[in-house]
Amino acid sequence: MPNEITKTYYSISEVAKITEIEETTLRFWEREIPQLNPPRSKGNTRRYRKEDIEVVKQIKFLTQTCLYSLEGVRQCLASNSAKVTNITKAANHLIKARKELLAIRRELNEITALREEMIIDNPSSETKI
Repeated sequence: MPNEITKTYYSISEVAKITEIEETTLRFWEREIPQLNPPRSKGNTRRYRKEDIEVVKQIKFLTQTCLYSLEGVRQCLASNSAKVTNITKAANHLIKARKELLAIRRELNEITALREEMIIDNPSSETKI
């Protein structure tokens, strides 16, 4: 999943991939949440900017982590935009750290399993490891 936002404009499919939100959900949120209003090209295609992607991440955090209703999201974004941005960034850092810790745990489990296999295959090696 690419987390790096480097382009000026993104298509809805790119935003869906970056944020792990279905395109249909993004379209629905655009209709329901005024703060999410990406500009359109002359051909009427959505052109998400970095700011729009940040709003999507905030909506995702508020709906999935905090369990806000869409009305709650509208109110929260309207009244506490800076606070929501800071909380969302902090939560995303914690989520990233958790994923890294889980990856480390998997690696440690694999190492432990390999060590146990070595001991079973060669019981005399138990004291050497």
